[in-house]
Amino acid sequence: MESGRGLMSLWQRFQKMAKKACSPGLRETLTVLYLDEAYTKVKGKPYCNLLTLGEGKGIQRAYLGTALSPDKSEPSWIRLLENLDIPDSGRGLLVIHDGD
Repeated sequence: MESGRGLMSLWQRFQKMAKKACSPGLRETLTVLYLDEAYTKVKGKPYCNLLTLGEGKGIQRAYLGTALSPDKSEPSWIRLLENLDIPDSGRGLLVIHDGD
C-alpha cells in the first residue's frame, strides 16, 4: 500500500479535518453532549468509532471528537471524554445517548 493512502493515514487526515471543522462557538458553554458509536472493521476486526457532538446555548451543534476503539466499554468512553476540551468538565450538561 502506498504511503499516505493506508487506513491509518486516512483516519489521521479525518481527525485533522474534523478539528478544523470545530467552530469558535464550541468555546461557548455547552448545554448538550451527544454520544453515539458507529461500527466498522479494520483489517477484518470489528471496531467502534466513538463519536461526540456538542450543542451550545445558541442551539448550534459542532463536532467535538471521536476515537477508534476495539470496544464501546466505559473505559473507552472515559478516555475519549477526558481528552475533549469540554468547559467546566461537563458539569450541568444534558447527555443524550441511545443507551447502548
